[in-house]
Amino acid sequence: MNAQNLDNGADSVERLTALHSYEILDTPREDDFDELVNLAASICDAPISVVNLIDSHRQWFKAEVGLGISETPLDASIGLRIIKSLTNQLRGEFSIVNGHPGVQCLLSFPND
Repeated sequence: MNAQNLDNGADSVERLTALHSYEILDTPREDDFDELVNLAASICDAPISVVNLIDSHRQWFKAEVGLGISETPLDASIGLRIIKSLTNQLRGEFSIVNGHPGVQCLLSFPND
């Protein structure tokens, strides 16, 4: 999967312009974000927890536990695949996906 193959707006000019306007990509780690991923990992008893941002060609981790890397190419982005799959499945079925402001955050963990 690459940016040219995204059909759900994940590579839209508006989304990428907004992302870049935050000037957060490639910034140093921050305690607040690190605390968030540590808390999520603890609550979910998960070995991996991330706050990631989907750029045009990569997913970048603002904070992470259990990976030891700062980014991956989009073809390795589990989050992007989940977003695409859910968006395609839910489009037209739920106003929270299509309405204002739309889904802003996705938290996911296995319940086994």
